[in-house]
Amino acid sequence: MKKILLFLNSIIISTMAFAQDGRVGIGTSDPKQVFHVDAAKNTSTNDNKTILDDVVVTSTGQMGIGTVTPSKKLEIITTTDNTINPNAIKIVDGNQQANAFLQSDANGVGTWFVQGSIKPIELGTWSKSDGILSSDYNGSNANVKSLNLKIELTPGVWMVNFGATFKMNFNTPHWLHIYLSDTNTGRTMTKFNFLGHGGINTGYAGLMIPNKTASVGNANLISGSSIIEVLEPKDGSKTVVIWVVAENKPNNYWNFKADNWENYFYAVPLDLK
Repeated sequence: MKKILLFLNSIIISTMAFAQDGRVGIGTSDPKQVFHVDAAKNTSTNDNKTILDDVVVTSTGQMGIGTVTPSKKLEIITTTDNTINPNAIKIVDGNQQANAFLQSDANGVGTWFVQGSIKPIELGTWSKSDGILSSDYNGSNANVKSLNLKIELTPGVWMVNFGATFKMNFNTPHWLHIYLSDTNTGRTMTKFNFLGHGGINTGYAGLMIPNKTASVGNANLISGSSIIEVLEPKDGSKTVVIWVVAENKPNNYWNFKADNWENYFYAVPLDLK
């Protein structure tokens, strides 16, 4: 056992150098700082490329990787010319993904973060095979009716924009409300929150008026925007499906077609948090 320890000590000592001023070098007989590791044992004062494998710590506690003269607490250099070498740092903390930024909290602790403006605008999916959908509330059925219109959003804050043409075969003006829901069969909000002052009552609304556009079926445009925060899915999914449902009213109070030219439904990512 003693022989093994002596052998290991001899290996360590043979790879280390101690300068007269107290500098320690590993893999180099000429340490440039108080601690200097030359992994490839090739450092040359005439060729900066040979420094790229070096690690040093200065007398002021600054650390250099790929440089023997760090100017900051941590300085990393992976190239000595104009070529691009993006392999300077890798942090895997579970939040890593394409187009992410390293963001710190108030204590300087960092993690990867995807800025909202980097997220793409998401477009809603319209089911155009349904033909004409009409209100059909009779007092006992559901008080909202699905428009079979949905959008998939990742967790975060979004501005959801909606506009659609609704026609009417009923001559009495009335308000029509359109809602966002996380189910297609009712009006529920368990997977997202409204951030506007209306809270859970938030919706898109407009006055349905007959006769003004009688030649095109008494068409009216209902449109608006709302700010929502999509929550982290509890089932491990990456996205949450948001549906559009309309206030159900008696027969022919309104009818709707997904392929009306004026229709739109999309969400813009925001950075509010």
